[in-house]
Amino acid sequence: MEGEKRTGLWWKKGRVVITLVGLLSGGETCGHVKRDGVGSCERGCTTKVKHLWCYKSSCEVCYGAEIKRTCQRIVEKLLATEQLYEKIGEDLGGINSWIVSPPQEWAKKRMETAGGIRYMRQTLFAHLADAGCRGGKAVFHPYRVKDSGKDDFAVAKGNGYEGGIWPWLRDQGVDYLLSHIYISPHFHVFGFGYLKNSTVFSKITGGWFYKKTVGNLGREDLERMINYVLTHRGIINEPVIDGKYFDGTIPKKKVKKTTSLQQISEFGVLKNVSKLETHESETDLCEDCRGELKVMVDWIEKKRENEEIYDVYSERRFNDDGSFEFIAHLSDEPYIRWFRSVRYWLRSHPDIEVVFRCNDTADRRIEIIPNSDG
Repeated sequence: MEGEKRTGLWWKKGRVVITLVGLLSGGETCGHVKRDGVGSCERGCTTKVKHLWCYKSSCEVCYGAEIKRTCQRIVEKLLATEQLYEKIGEDLGGINSWIVSPPQEWAKKRMETAGGIRYMRQTLFAHLADAGCRGGKAVFHPYRVKDSGKDDFAVAKGNGYEGGIWPWLRDQGVDYLLSHIYISPHFHVFGFGYLKNSTVFSKITGGWFYKKTVGNLGREDLERMINYVLTHRGIINEPVIDGKYFDGTIPKKKVKKTTSLQQISEFGVLKNVSKLETHESETDLCEDCRGELKVMVDWIEKKRENEEIYDVYSERRFNDDGSFEFIAHLSDEPYIRWFRSVRYWLRSHPDIEVVFRCNDTADRRIEIIPNSDG
């Protein structure tokens, strides 16, 4: 595509630079275990850890935690909206999933500036409203997978791979991932209502088209789909360096810092929903014996390798493959579990509300090695 160029992890298009979530380096403490973040019950049947997450979608260490938290909030808002409107006697038509694509050459031109991308997003919302969508959440994807990547993935599936194509692409390494995708802007929409026939929709919108993936989504399927969509959304910035954009033009207004585009946006009935969030805490309980969890102290992080244990305390990271284990003493300090309590209400009907209460601690269960010192 004319004007498109990749440098390292970034694609450059006009004034903007684009990459995928989870590809940039994290901070020095990203993913480290909190000092008071290891807890266990007296019987040792449950051990949990809390990590230091920066919750930046760009971070290669923390983006998984960011996805989990963002997914939870999107699902919460959609379900709250549905329940609130039910309380005032309106059926929004269930939560549906669509993939909506604009005319590609027009969209690629819009992608050259932050303002153009915003205009494309507002055009999407207008077209969806005209076609019957009552509102929802939209996740912008700047990329699609090349046929070469799809062919390689088909081979992997034939050999027993069970995951989706985007996790598989990441598993092959960053260079492979970025060389097997191409700029192709589209939106994943999770919203309410029913759209006009896709042929009619394309005709009245001047070339936009959509594909409905799933209708009337329940919570479990909704969480699964949104979580997957969030794993490969784009990060789009419009940087200003020495007073100029990448294409050499000078901003009409004085701009001192990079403009970052929203990856996720909402429209329609969701704009009529407000929320108030509070945080609560309580002593966590063992999932097996229901005993209180206590903070573990004087723990040393170890790595078991070739039947020997090596001290890796200085790194203080815990890998998903379970290769890190802990040696520690149990203290009398309660291990705390945090909750979010969120009240949603309709702006048009402030007396109509629903409340969600959910776990806000990204704890993980691990294996514990009994301390040989007692």
